[in-house]
Amino acid sequence: MPSQAPRPCAHPGCPALVRGKGRRFCDEHLRRQRQNEDSWRGSAAKRGYDAEWREFRERYLQDNPACDECGASATVVAHRLHRSDGGSDDIDNLRPLCSTCHNRETMRRLAHARRGRVGLKGEREAA
Repeated sequence: MPSQAPRPCAHPGCPALVRGKGRRFCDEHLRRQRQNEDSWRGSAAKRGYDAEWREFRERYLQDNPACDECGASATVVAHRLHRSDGGSDDIDNLRPLCSTCHNRETMRRLAHARRGRVGLKGEREAA
């Protein structure tokens, strides 16, 4: 199967070519883009993921070792309704995921938000 043709980096003025499905930025600008996106989030501790959460997470993963999506070994405790959307740390709002499934879910959510279909907080955007 032929590979996709390289595209220019999406950063204005960058002459680098980007290869790979879904890639928009060269490595340097991808790193800067991620830093920019992460800057508004705050640190994990500021978002409520402190030592108490890490301890709880370990216990939860011991009790729920399999990913809800694919059955692989779970490494992430995901919120069904995100904290930023008003979700809680209640057991009914949590589910175990492997990192692959968690990353897929996160990327899907971000892609929908970028397309304007759903805001980052999950609500429908006005058309």
